[in-house]
Amino acid sequence: MRLALQLNHDPIDTELGNRAWQCAQTALTEGHELVRIFFYHHAVSYAFSHDPNHTAFRPNWSELARAHDLDLVVCVSAALRRGWLNEAQLSPAHLLPGFRVAGLGLWAEAVVLADRVKVF
Repeated sequence: MRLALQLNHDPIDTELGNRAWQCAQTALTEGHELVRIFFYHHAVSYAFSHDPNHTAFRPNWSELARAHDLDLVVCVSAALRRGWLNEAQLSPAHLLPGFRVAGLGLWAEAVVLADRVKVF
């Protein structure tokens, strides 16, 4: 099965963060394909190394992406609205490994390609 995940929650909500990460891990362990993991709304802060919120949990996304060649996409509009990016620096050096900045078009593509979509 092909799965697309969207994370919207603030990383301070560790219960949702743990559920999302566990869902991704379980899907991969069971042989499913993760088409894309899209970080939207407050979840964009997972992707930035200078985020003080729940830093112990955040690195798992980078590690999971590296181990399974996952596509971790950070919504450019959400990151701009929250001050993580500015117009002059859309690919910042403080972006954690495995993440990339892009628009909602990649989320729409993931929804089309996936058999199932889960939103956290």
